[in-house]
Amino acid sequence: RERYFWDLTGYLVVKGVLNVKGSKDAPVVVTGPSTGKAWSGIVVSGTMTATWLEVSQAVINVQSQAGATLTLDHCHMHHAEQYNLLSRGASTLTRMLIEQPRKGANATFNLGIKGGEVVLMDSVLRETPNECVLSEDNATLTAHYNQFDTGHCGVHFNTTKSAELLNNQFKGNLYGLMIFGVGQAEIHGNNFTASSTLEILANNAQKTSVDATGNYWGDKKKFALAGAKIDTGGALSAPATDVGPRPE
Repeated sequence: RERYFWDLTGYLVVKGVLNVKGSKDAPVVVTGPSTGKAWSGIVVSGTMTATWLEVSQAVINVQSQAGATLTLDHCHMHHAEQYNLLSRGASTLTRMLIEQPRKGANATFNLGIKGGEVVLMDSVLRETPNECVLSEDNATLTAHYNQFDTGHCGVHFNTTKSAELLNNQFKGNLYGLMIFGVGQAEIHGNNFTASSTLEILANNAQKTSVDATGNYWGDKKKFALAGAKIDTGGALSAPATDVGPRPE
């Protein structure tokens, strides 16, 4: 297929406005060498809007600074060394595919959220040695109709301001959720299947109540809450059908 292709070894820095328009048949591809030293990735301190953009083989494929704006649709982020995508500002992410560490990397996160606000919709995050989503530093996360697949955990909360997880599919993670600090959370209508260890791991750093009612907890139904205030009642007896990315 035809592709618009950039092969980089340093940074691509966006201080103003960058609009990237690819298509399904002709995505814009930004990458670096697959072996040796990774390139540094795209750093956004202004505004970046992209459709059908593929970024790979960087230390951090795409990262936004505090105050920056990302609007990404139908983008593919993969094979990073540290983060496939790291958001510190305001990010709206739809129809994303975020997956896989760079060869030899064993500490890659798919999506890191360090402050700011992220809306994640109809996306697949999978195959990572660490978290599919790591949310911390007083971040806000809204995640609807996504698939979190084959990570250390599907979503991990550290010092998160608020979160809303609705109609997501958590599949084949070591832990479905890690909850070590979220101010307010609504977690409903999600499927947790094939978690190899626990559906929820929490500790007493979780001081406020988490409403995690009305979810399907798979066959294990195992939680290690350690005093955390997490309500897992009203569990679904069968998997919900309205979960994961919706048909276009």
